[in-house]
Amino acid sequence: MGSGVTSNKDKSLRGDQLRFFNASSLAQDSCSHSELPHITTLRVLKRRLDSVASFMSHSLGVPLVARSVQLARYAGTAGERYVKHADSGPSNPTRTLTLLLYLNPNWDVSTMGGQLRLWPSGEDGSPVEVEPLMDRLVAFSSATLHEVLPSHAPRSALTVWYHSPDPDAFRHSLADRALRPTIEHWRSVPASPFLYLHPDTTSRIFVSVPAYRDLDVHSTLASLFGRASNPTRVFAGVLYQDAPEDAGMHDPTLIESWKGQVRTRTWHARDAQGPVVARSEVATMWEGEEYYMQIDSHMRFGKHWDLRLLDLIRRCPDPARSVLTTYPPNYEPEAETENRATPSDCVARGPVILYVSKLDDNGMPRVSGRVFTLSNPHAIPPPPLSNLLNGVSGSGDPQRDAQRQYGLLPSRLASAGFVFAPSSILNDVPADPTLRHLFFGEETLWSARAWTRGWDLWTWQPAAWPVRSEPFKLDDLVRHRWSRSYRRTWVGDVKDAGGTDGDNGQWSKERTATHAVVKAVLGMPGGSALDEEHALGGVYGLGTVRSMEDFGSWSAVDFARGQVKALGV
Repeated sequence: MGSGVTSNKDKSLRGDQLRFFNASSLAQDSCSHSELPHITTLRVLKRRLDSVASFMSHSLGVPLVARSVQLARYAGTAGERYVKHADSGPSNPTRTLTLLLYLNPNWDVSTMGGQLRLWPSGEDGSPVEVEPLMDRLVAFSSATLHEVLPSHAPRSALTVWYHSPDPDAFRHSLADRALRPTIEHWRSVPASPFLYLHPDTTSRIFVSVPAYRDLDVHSTLASLFGRASNPTRVFAGVLYQDAPEDAGMHDPTLIESWKGQVRTRTWHARDAQGPVVARSEVATMWEGEEYYMQIDSHMRFGKHWDLRLLDLIRRCPDPARSVLTTYPPNYEPEAETENRATPSDCVARGPVILYVSKLDDNGMPRVSGRVFTLSNPHAIPPPPLSNLLNGVSGSGDPQRDAQRQYGLLPSRLASAGFVFAPSSILNDVPADPTLRHLFFGEETLWSARAWTRGWDLWTWQPAAWPVRSEPFKLDDLVRHRWSRSYRRTWVGDVKDAGGTDGDNGQWSKERTATHAVVKAVLGMPGGSALDEEHALGGVYGLGTVRSMEDFGSWSAVDFARGQVKALGV
């Protein structure tokens, strides 16, 4: 299988231990029984790298063939390094593309060092340094000068070299179309978990923010704009639903820098009719931005959230018909003010699996989320949830395997509090303004409408970015303030006031009528007759791309019988 473990005699020049594998024989079964588990893992990793090389070969118009694979390990006991060199030369004239996959969990460059330093513009140009973080993939021309800085902890990497008949043509195409934007984003996004080959720096994002008497909404907007890699492309639509006694609750200075990008409307709190109606109103503020994000008014965002979400959705099998969604982790405003980490900040969490846990007393589906804490940030949830993967694990399909590498998992349902998708979804699955006073049931209904219209729902590994100032702390894409104790709620005000219009009987009648529509659209017992807009194929009804029966199987709910199937979660 390989040539055995070797090392350079002169440790001052190159201090790693190596094992080489022939790329073609790696696909065969010529290995010992004891090596088999390790070789199987190596094959999976190489397939992932091959999918990247295939993408680059197709994009740049240059054929690429893998010939050799290397595992390298620096012991990290004596500052081992590898001096400046290039991977191609007289002995390897056709070596064209170098792909490096780092295998170093919990790497802290401030104490461990070990950066990869490259000179992409030549020896006279400015160098670029890359931290060897776990699961980070780096691609560069094999003719690029680079070195490994002294390592003070065990440092491992998998390298695959790809050959072509015309390395110069590849190198010129790479410089023009891939490497230059990558270099710029290494400077602005030093802690990214993977390489952006073609980062999306221009697409605009419209963010829907319905706010009911929430003093946290301006802090949410400040985080939204302040943590974006390109805040000029972000536009927010805010519906304030406040009472007279809330005057002065929102600090305008928090959003002063971005007020030109915040579109607002104001309703009296007594006129509020629930989140679905509010989302429908906010959607009318959309002005053609390419992407749509739906959030709650009490959230916080990770650094460069826009760049990361755009890159993540492009890794879905069908980016034009994909939705990213999750129940985000909690944030504590006290910890935010004191700039300290909470226990949950330091845990590598698994994906959040959304599922219908029960039908409530009104017959509405209640959605819950289960968080999996995993020692491996990209591990797959154990059975019985493995059937959610739909072939992602061990499929032999490089695209499917890459989804596992990047932490993508199919989701049964969408969260109303966080949706990211192409903005065409606003026309394809619009919020229904007739569903007054609907709270529970919103997520299942919207998920069914989206899924039957051909939209795929995806969730992801939530915490994958180490915060540079605090290496032990993980930076999530988005967080949610789950406590309601600090604010008034719409449901609470309805109960306290006897109904939004002072007639609790009328409010209850309208809510009951809404529940009957939801049940009818979902095909549940107790539904009402449907009008044209809510019938199959109607603007607020189910789609015809997939069947409701299939959605029931996918979401583990027998809607026709009004029964929730056991998931083992």
